[in-house]
Amino acid sequence: MENEKLDTQTKINNTDTPQFDSFEEINTGSKFIRSPKIGEHVQLNLIGFQKITDPQQLNYTFEVGGKTKSATNCLSNVDYGIRLHTKEGATFWVGSWSVYGQLKAIAKKLNIPTLKDVVIDIYHANNGREIEFKDTAWIVSVLHENQWKSLNRDTLDWIIHDKDWLNLG
Repeated sequence: MENEKLDTQTKINNTDTPQFDSFEEINTGSKFIRSPKIGEHVQLNLIGFQKITDPQQLNYTFEVGGKTKSATNCLSNVDYGIRLHTKEGATFWVGSWSVYGQLKAIAKKLNIPTLKDVVIDIYHANNGREIEFKDTAWIVSVLHENQWKSLNRDTLDWIIHDKDWLNLG
């Protein structure tokens, strides 16, 4: 199924490889990488990302208890989604505005608007549905200068994580 999605995007762009976007252009694979559960990390070695607007690529159905359900990979309240692509040929759908905002801030701080050759870690730290954790549910860090770093939400200064960062959860 994911091969078909990637093939569809390739056909749309009339090229052999997907065309990647730049965070500067957005104002608001063959494998699928699932979003981490609370307490889990996922690391991605990126080659780029795409803003997807095609409903055929965004919307999908699945079975639960013998019933067919439908869902979308759109970010909330918009008609598009952000799909990250890894060097390993996998894809990851950005599922929250928090992750999107942190990725955009990291791209700007590193001056790499496409996120090409950037290694990121997405940590699902808390349940964002609980009001006290709304702003701390997701932490996106980047491997920069041989250290895992994330950005302070208010100052946009680097927060350097210790060697046990990836063992949290």
